[in-house]
Amino acid sequence: MNRKQFAVATLFALVLLTLVLAPLAQQQGGGSYDPWLDYNEDGVIDVNDLHPLGVAYGTTGDSTKNVNVTNWPTTNELFPQNLVLRGTINMPWGMTTLLVDERPNALSSVFKSTYDEDNTYWVTQTPTVIYGKTYIYTYPAKHSFQILGRPFVHLTLNITTTEYGGVLVVEPHAILGTVNVAGQWTMISDLGNDYHYFFDPVPPDTQITSDLMNLDALNAVVGPLEQLAIRLAVYAYYPYGGSSGVSCAILCGIDTDYFTVNIPIVENP
Repeated sequence: MNRKQFAVATLFALVLLTLVLAPLAQQQGGGSYDPWLDYNEDGVIDVNDLHPLGVAYGTTGDSTKNVNVTNWPTTNELFPQNLVLRGTINMPWGMTTLLVDERPNALSSVFKSTYDEDNTYWVTQTPTVIYGKTYIYTYPAKHSFQILGRPFVHLTLNITTTEYGGVLVVEPHAILGTVNVAGQWTMISDLGNDYHYFFDPVPPDTQITSDLMNLDALNAVVGPLEQLAIRLAVYAYYPYGGSSGVSCAILCGIDTDYFTVNIPIVENP
């Protein structure tokens, strides 16, 4: 009997042995299912699993089994979409500060290019807040979403001083957070600050821009019915002595890029 005939005979004997012993094994409880022995992966170890064994009988090779997984579930992608919000001032209804997105808005006619100016403050060496307000996104979250990446805020300010005071420092600062249905504020991330130096007097409406970003990437979840919000605080002071009246105006509007908030998000984390 040659090698091939021996292999066929062995396979036939194994088949017969399986057919004879299978009912007995079932009656007596038998061994437990082993997926490594289920070669055709149909959930049943039977005669069909003997065929690949017979075909491969007598072959040699590396006994290491390949257990590489190629169908891992997909994970959240970084920066899958970018939510762009614009700061606006709702002029007819009491100077309400808002963040709006790029969807068509029924009130868009009152959100056109404008500015929000705080009072004029007397500034000395002590840092003084010359502008401080919270801008709230008009749409509450319908479901939770994840902020994954580095949000940043782009600001455009107009600065004016009333008289000469020396070297003036203007320091914009922004914080990203949320406001819930009860109006409670929760901080998500401090987006940092920026510094602008003037040898005043500063001409009326001297324009400056700031880009504020936390260098650490965020991984934060915003819950249902929470509204994204940005708290702005602009500080001014004369570090080397001096004083003057200083005013700050925030330029904004849905048809401009004066005041934008960019937030990388993943929906349904």
